[in-house]
Amino acid sequence: MKTLKKLLMLLAIIFVSGCDKSLEIDTPVFDITGTSIKDDTDETGQPVKKVTFHLAGSAELISFYSGEVLRDYAYREGRTVSTKALNMSFSTNAKLNSGTIAIPNQLAVLVSTDFSGKYEEADIAAATWTDISSSFTLSPVVTHDNFLAAGTVDLRSYAVEGKPLFIAFRYLTPPQTTARRHVQWRIRDFAVRLVTDLASTVVASQATTPWTLYHKGPFESGRSATNTSQLILRGNNTSKNFPEPTEDWAISPAIEVGGETDLGPDRPIAIKGRGDAPLTTFTYQYPTSGQYKVVFVASNVNIENEKTIVKELDLTIP
Repeated sequence: MKTLKKLLMLLAIIFVSGCDKSLEIDTPVFDITGTSIKDDTDETGQPVKKVTFHLAGSAELISFYSGEVLRDYAYREGRTVSTKALNMSFSTNAKLNSGTIAIPNQLAVLVSTDFSGKYEEADIAAATWTDISSSFTLSPVVTHDNFLAAGTVDLRSYAVEGKPLFIAFRYLTPPQTTARRHVQWRIRDFAVRLVTDLASTVVASQATTPWTLYHKGPFESGRSATNTSQLILRGNNTSKNFPEPTEDWAISPAIEVGGETDLGPDRPIAIKGRGDAPLTTFTYQYPTSGQYKVVFVASNVNIENEKTIVKELDLTIP
């Protein structure tokens, strides 16, 4: 009997708690009543657009989405960015250092997605290399040291999802004679930039890319070379003739070309917490002019309930 009484008392407590009106909450009353914009500078002295939002009503919690990338309400559930471009650029100088006859088409620019990554003759020969030389503007043969920008080429059409991309410069020298020696090719300013909606990121550069050199044919040391400022490709240069052709390769390490990257949800800025005084204005600094979808999220919350309203504003900053 006592056990039954205890059970009934427990049920009564649960019933009363379930009917506790103190856990009910009101819907927030909140609105954006206006904006004012003025030119200003940030703490580092850089120019910014200072926007003051005029607010009315009350809410326990208020958060703010500025409409900028990574603070966009439209991406509150998550943001995935994809590669928009994979831009390769460099500059060249083709200098006739010895001999009197230029060798046409001596330098080729190649890409591969099935190279094994082993910088040996059999693996280089087994790979499928696509010649993209014609996409660039290469230096004519000259007698000076001026470099010519090759232009920028988007490599996405040569990339394969899930596979790294290898870039190579191939330098061919036919049998040499005293007159027909070699053209020295120098490559500088090499860079590959991965472009997304968010940024342009250098994924390979002359300073950071350790080119691997491979030579085939009669070998004279001290000719082709690579350092953090330039890549040098040049043929043998002794007084004797070389009756056999030579072949030099400079091959990059694997370059990850990207695809889609999940960045997670865009996050708001919390501008009012429970217990803070009512918010009548809020000021935010935008680094640039433009159009932004501004969103304020106002909420009243307790342990069991939440009521939220969302206020949007199309903001144009001149």
